[in-house]
Parts: sequence; C-alpha cells; structure tokens
Amino acid sequence: MSVSKPMTPGRRVVANAVILGIALLPFTGKLLNVELWPFSKYSMYATATTEPTFATLRVYGVPRDASAAEIALWDPRYLAPFDNSRLTRVLETLAATPDAAARLRPALADIARRYEQHRAAGDHTGPPLRGLRLYVVAWQVRADAVPIDEPDSRTLIFEWQADQ
Repeated sequence: MSVSKPMTPGRRVVANAVILGIALLPFTGKLLNVELWPFSKYSMYATATTEPTFATLRVYGVPRDASAAEIALWDPRYLAPFDNSRLTRVLETLAATPDAAARLRPALADIARRYEQHRAAGDHTGPPLRGLRLYVVAWQVRADAVPIDEPDSRTLIFEWQADQ
C-alpha cells in the first residue's frame, strides 16, 4: 500500500512555473513576432488573396557589360549557402524597415560578394557584375499552371552599385 505525500513547496513552484510557461508561450511568439511552433500564426494561411497574382522579391545582377541583360540571381549556385526562400524572407524584412536603404545596402553588398566568390571558384558561369537590383516581381496566376521564368511585372525597390 502506497501512501501519497503532499508536494513540497519547491516542487509546487517548479510545476506552476512550467504550466505558466507553456500557457504564455503563444503570447511570447506574438509579442516577439517570431514563429514558435506549434504556436505559430501559420503565415502561409494567415491572409486571403483576392487578386490572381503572386508577388515576391528577387535580386537581379547588373553585368559589367552594359549591353548585357540583367540576370535573375535565382539559381542556387549563385548565392549558396543561401536558398531563395530564406533570402527572400530576409530581404522582405529589411525592405519593410524605416531605414531600409541603410539595411539593404550591406545585405546586397554581401550577396554580390558571395556571387563573385562562387563565380571565381567556377561554381557558375555568370558574368562579372557591377551592381545588383532588388525588384518586386509579380506573375498573373494562370489556370493552366504553366511555369513561367519571366515575371509579368518588375518594380525596382533598391539598387546597389559596386562602387558605393
């Protein structure tokens, strides 16, 4: 026969702190604007779109050869170890700040440095760049879901030149 003993005061404090911490975790994520799974806001489903468009940020390289066209730095070989989804999210966060230009300038300089390192190492055959441009690119969503490389529209939001 087992005899149960009441909780010690120290154990009761620890148990209550754990319960309170778990109860407050969703509010902490909201306050700090971070995703704390499973208490996240599931941003993929947080908004309903009414327009049949898809828009995102994309970095384009401006070749040194002025007659050459800009190139979308979408291929993972250009900017490894960055991947497009995380890079886009970081750039969106920087672009939304009040001092966006001051924050985007070093970020794009770092992207250009990585691009050039990969080019020098032979990871890709892209041209030397004299600058980068950050665009909001948008596509009209089509019922046939045919992939399209070129967006339907591009809006320049920031430009970085190598001599800055």
